[in-house]
Amino acid sequence: MKFEFSILISYIILQLFSPHHLVHGQKSGDVRIISGTKLLEVFTDSWGYVCDDFWSQADSNTVCRQLGHRRAQNYSTSIIADSDDFKIDDVFCPNNQFYINECEYETTEDCAKDEHVEVICELEGCESLLQSVASISQTAYFYQDYQWQYICTDSMTQQAADVICRSHTNTTAMSFTSISSSDADYDFPIYGYKFNCSGSESSLCECVNIEETCSSMEVVQITCYASENGAIRLTNEDNGLLQVLYNGKWGYICDDGWTDSTANEICKILGYEGVITSYTSYYINDTTYLLNLIRCFSGVTSFLDCVYSIYIPGYCSSNEHVYINCRPNNQCESILKSAELGLSELEYNNGTKIFKVCADEFTTAEGEVVCRENTGTNLTSISSSIYNGTSEIYPATFQCKGYEDSLCECSKMLQPCLSGAIVYVECSPQENGNIRINNDSGLLEVYIDGWGYVCDDYWDQTAANTVCRQLGQRRARISSTGHYYDNSDYKIDDVMCRTNQFRINDCTYKTAEDCSSFEHVAVVCETEGCESLLQSVASISQTAYFYQDYQWQYICTDGMTQQAADVICRSHTNTTAMRFTSISSSDVDYDFQYMDTNSTVVVQKVHSVSV
Repeated sequence: MKFEFSILISYIILQLFSPHHLVHGQKSGDVRIISGTKLLEVFTDSWGYVCDDFWSQADSNTVCRQLGHRRAQNYSTSIIADSDDFKIDDVFCPNNQFYINECEYETTEDCAKDEHVEVICELEGCESLLQSVASISQTAYFYQDYQWQYICTDSMTQQAADVICRSHTNTTAMSFTSISSSDADYDFPIYGYKFNCSGSESSLCECVNIEETCSSMEVVQITCYASENGAIRLTNEDNGLLQVLYNGKWGYICDDGWTDSTANEICKILGYEGVITSYTSYYINDTTYLLNLIRCFSGVTSFLDCVYSIYIPGYCSSNEHVYINCRPNNQCESILKSAELGLSELEYNNGTKIFKVCADEFTTAEGEVVCRENTGTNLTSISSSIYNGTSEIYPATFQCKGYEDSLCECSKMLQPCLSGAIVYVECSPQENGNIRINNDSGLLEVYIDGWGYVCDDYWDQTAANTVCRQLGQRRARISSTGHYYDNSDYKIDDVMCRTNQFRINDCTYKTAEDCSSFEHVAVVCETEGCESLLQSVASISQTAYFYQDYQWQYICTDGMTQQAADVICRSHTNTTAMRFTSISSSDVDYDFQYMDTNSTVVVQKVHSVSV
């Protein structure tokens, strides 16, 4: 009696929490579990039973998920009932489906009264779910608090994705991407808590959840690796260090013999359009190399089709890693279309469609990012106008910090465009010496009476650092030369920058005359971190700079002490400060902001330090 009462209570709870409990009317494919008998029914043109031929645990799990529950706690077949009004038979749900209509089944013809199915669902617990096999991008789901939910893109990390794949395919995640919640298959809520996983957990439920709002309103899709030799991955989705699975172990590839054409084939194997650029001589403190001397010829479909050598321990050092930046199939970008009075109408391509951009909450931070992405210059002004056209306005506002390289990197908040106005942006005109990193090729370009490339003769890390500082970033993370590109419109060559300059025009260079298509320069900048900077050598009075909060700044006189000056000198010349003085803010070289000890902007004087 106690057991039967428990079953009755469980059934009542199931019905109360079921999303179908609130739906008026029935539709084909609806399911229900009959109170008392626990027999499974399905609605086609009317309610009827499910025949038990080929019925399995996977089929039972699908039924329980359709009812809004975690999975089947128990199921039974060959149950006898008075009715033989069966609707479907031979049900087959192989891939964690959420609805019985997504499964294969037949219209029943030959089922007897002793072929009924009964199912008991489980409400409690926590579970992540993928619906398909490895090597296919698939939406991730999460069951907690008595409901299935999507996982917000903002909640996902590489470690959490690895945990999900490990629990389903015993592999790690090749990549994770996102789709709009409006493009998702089911009407589920979005789980908006960030997963703090180490990557070693056996289940996503073991990770600590940190509260976080889901500003993007996009849901995660994950691609898991197949458990076989030759699986490859990049450490940061469509870019990063190249890793390979070999003899059951993940490791790196040494860069000996590496070419851009091999990188292009690697990107295609990973499902991308091709390579933007690749880098060798990348340093990390890890020499877990597995393979070397890789060569992939055009048209290969698997890494195992490439030519490679087994790595000999000790042969490659820590600075011989391969870093690849692949071009996504659906390229996201902002677009400036010429308009009147120097203004340009802003559009946004999310990879599948081009939208107008709403003026609501569009600030100078977003404008700076748009100008950096499109022209490589600074923002001049922003304006707006009521839109009466037929194109769609993007249903979200952008929330940029101001240091991003593309509008696509900014957070988004889904909301309607209440004003009905769209954005116009004016960027400052091009000047000789402006630079940019080409979105298509990933190569460095300079503006000298028109855009062109930089030849790699004498190019070094110091020059790369100067380029990144000119772009408003901290320094160069990667500098690479010898890249091939089928455009040899070079502007400058023999670039030589002294220590810690901020503009390529501060360096010496020559007009390019004799450079081939194999002498392009590629640079990847670093935005994170904190750094002080002096531009010259000891015993010369020189301005001090400070990088923090994603920008270079002057240091206010009021914020300096002898001890702080000593620290700056020690970090650059391993000496102490002879003295520090000040100059007027109107006499400084660059248009930087000023900071005091509280990191607030003050327009007063800046420090010069002698060492």
